[in-house]
Amino acid sequence: MNVAAPADGPRRLRRAPRAGARRAPMHPGHFLETRFLHPLGLTQQALADKLGVSRRRVNELVVGRRRITADTAVRLAACFRNEPAFWLELQAAWDVHQAMRKLKSSARR
Repeated sequence: MNVAAPADGPRRLRRAPRAGARRAPMHPGHFLETRFLHPLGLTQQALADKLGVSRRRVNELVVGRRRITADTAVRLAACFRNEPAFWLELQAAWDVHQAMRKLKSSARR
């Protein structure tokens, strides 16, 4: 298959980001709100009803005061038809980022 270059010229290859120059991961609750609740027009109460949990539990997750547990990951995966590992990986990325921030701030003291 012959692929022509774009009309504005050949594409440039992007450099890999430097170590330490990565963007901070989004909190899993914020991700849930911005990528699932808002686009689907779901309220926190509607999601809580679908998951079989309290609205407070969903709210605490969305505002960043609660972690995604294995139980929550399984419920979210069933609701949104994805994998529990997806939700747990979001949480793990957030946890690692927070641990690195804490370590860096304590090293500066």
